[in-house]
Amino acid sequence: MALRDDKPRVIEALRTLPDVKAVLDAWPERVSVLPTIIVEEARNSPADRRDDREYLTRLEYYIRIFTKHAKERSSLASAADDLLLTLGYERNFNHETGESGMCVKHMRYYIYV
Repeated sequence: MALRDDKPRVIEALRTLPDVKAVLDAWPERVSVLPTIIVEEARNSPADRRDDREYLTRLEYYIRIFTKHAKERSSLASAADDLLLTLGYERNFNHETGESGMCVKHMRYYIYV
């Protein structure tokens, strides 16, 4: 069985959020366009095996939202959260920071496929 990868579906869905300027699958040299969302795989591991094969996989993705203002960060994070829940994901981590004049929301989601 090939490694399961749901990142393209997650990125495509996040690109539908209004006012998002960029959704990337890797860290850029610098985040110059805001708001930007970065999606990274955090985990891809067997969750269940049957008949000596991987039957169920746990996928986890980091979703990092970069905005200029805290209010924008909150509303975009809420919209992203709603969207990922409709895709079948559950949030298991949420943290806010301010870095280099930007507001950043770090979120982590998982799904079993």
